[in-house]
Amino acid sequence: SFYDRIGHYDIAANSNTFIQLNAYIQNFRHDRRGHLWVACYNDGLYEINKKDSIINHYFDNLTINDVLPDSQNGLWVSSKSRGLFYCRNLNDKSFPASHPLGNSIAFIKKYGSSLFIATQRGLVYHVDSRGKIKQILDPGVIEEPLDLFIGNGKILVSYMYHVDVATLHNPDDKLNWKRIPDLKNGIKIISYANDSILLLHRKGITQVIKNRITKRIDVSYKTN
Repeated sequence: SFYDRIGHYDIAANSNTFIQLNAYIQNFRHDRRGHLWVACYNDGLYEINKKDSIINHYFDNLTINDVLPDSQNGLWVSSKSRGLFYCRNLNDKSFPASHPLGNSIAFIKKYGSSLFIATQRGLVYHVDSRGKIKQILDPGVIEEPLDLFIGNGKILVSYMYHVDVATLHNPDDKLNWKRIPDLKNGIKIISYANDSILLLHRKGITQVIKNRITKRIDVSYKTN
């Protein structure tokens, strides 16, 4: 173990590599992919790739005593105060905190071979069948999306007080979004057809035709 930095000596290249970590290092292990897992005192667990770059940081402010990759590509992590953690598959996709998808996610939706991911900051991403990620919506303000719906060639994203709509030919195309304002307490989009949207709100259903609220049914109990 080292304080502040971890290093290795490359005999073939006759050079040293040092990776700066501002924490006491408790233990470290390589996995089968060549990634280095570094357990730290009061600073969690760092994942370092084969290029010696820190790509992930887990268990912030927690003391990790030991880390052990197993023969089935899993990872065992022991902590001083919260017991034992197990990751079943290290090949699963993960994102560092610096990545938009490494923070709070509002929801995910799957349509066909595409995955749509919305963050609590209001950004919406499309992930295609090859794993390529593209941002398709930025509302310009921090506002949590509540639902996403695809139907009749349109893609709709609902928020508490409005719905954003775009024509969807291909998510890889640039989408031109239009806003339907003044919709309150929207939770879920039920359907879209012939310029008509059925929108579930906290206590009822709202019908919107050609971007105008034409009917609202309110009830005295929460709808879901």
